[in-house]
Amino acid sequence: MAQEAIQNAVKHSEATLISVKIEICTKNLNLIVSDNGKGFDPSIKRDKSFGLMGMKERVEMFDGTFEIKSTIGSGTKIVIQLPYEGALL
Repeated sequence: MAQEAIQNAVKHSEATLISVKIEICTKNLNLIVSDNGKGFDPSIKRDKSFGLMGMKERVEMFDGTFEIKSTIGSGTKIVIQLPYEGALL
């Protein structure tokens, strides 16, 4: 999912900075991928745009949450949260 989010940013956002953050918490694993690119309106469905939809479906298969925060001209942030109950390192 991180690879897909980064690839989308490289391919579509025209960003000069892409940030990847992984958080290992007591009950969750969080993945946050953000960029300073051109952004988009997530409410507009695009033809042949299966990357984000596929990511969302994969996250939901693991009872996780998938959120896209994007504004035209202000970049994009993808936040993925997956349940995790393993021991912390």
